Amino acid sequence: QQLQEVNQQLEHQALHDALTHLPNRILFQEHLRSTLLAARRGNEPFALLGLDLDLFKEINDTLGHHAGDLALQHVAAACTEALRDSDTVARMGGDEFAILLPKVGNVESALKVAQRVLDMIKAPLTIGDSTIEMGASLGVAMFPAHGDAEDDLLNRADAAMYEAKRNKLGIVLYRTELGE
Repeated sequence: QQLQEVNQQLEHQALHDALTHLPNRILFQEHLRSTLLAARRGNEPFALLGLDLDLFKEINDTLGHHAGDLALQHVAAACTEALRDSDTVARMGGDEFAILLPKVGNVESALKVAQRVLDMIKAPLTIGDSTIEMGASLGVAMFPAHGDAEDDLLNRADAAMYEAKRNKLGIVLYRTELGE
């Protein structure tokens, strides 16, 4: 029984981010793969969101790495609260997150969820004597409209997210010219 518990702990550590306790890139890609297979079979759309924090480096540089860690935990909690149990949010690395919305049937619903996530992230965060308002940039890609392969969807959500970041737009839906 002890061996089984240790194995479960090791598996959890291998598939989750230690700081935020969210799924990591490996587990997220497994969820994406299974969602993609189910969506292809059922011919059902789903959404993939890429999320990157705004001014994260400045938080680390001015308030310290502990503040940066608290900011990442704040984002993880905000995303978890804003999403349904069927959705998956993962920390992909650094200040980048990905969100999988397997039961979102159209663009309008995906954008509504993205806005809810962004609003939750913007809730004021108190760190020591400082109160900061977090910001984030989100990119949205839809299956099958924006791609029907894992890498295509991830790349297109990233392209839209970088467009949102570059132009301070908050949320951008992927469009073909972003991939050029």
